[in-house]
Amino acid sequence: MLNTADNEEECVQAAVDADPAVLVYRTYSSNCLDPASEDGFSSAVFDRVIEERHAAGKKTILISAQLPYDAARFPEADAILLTYGSTIMREVPPASGPDSGYMPNLPAAICACFGMGEAGGQVPVKIPELDENYHLIMP
Repeated sequence: MLNTADNEEECVQAAVDADPAVLVYRTYSSNCLDPASEDGFSSAVFDRVIEERHAAGKKTILISAQLPYDAARFPEADAILLTYGSTIMREVPPASGPDSGYMPNLPAAICACFGMGEAGGQVPVKIPELDENYHLIMP
């Protein structure tokens, strides 16, 4: 389900009810890390999902689909997979035809979440920390 300003409650409830829950976050810039920002997807919704799932005794997997700073932003996630430069998948692609292709990194990460392959690789950057105002502290 794609998170928008209009369906926040529906997204939170769907994620809390899901088993497992795999969240895909796309940080476009450091502004996206601040939960008060409206630049990109709302990180505050993901905070709520992780918190409410933990309160229900459930775990959450986060896929970072654009920049690796999501690993610093969502340390409470139970597992974090990093991909780079992913494009949005609004639906599962057909087996063939003009709409059958997506960049393989996001589908590969989703498959790894469900045990259909192993996640491998090494992060090519150092993951920064965030200060209390969600600003990056570069290592």
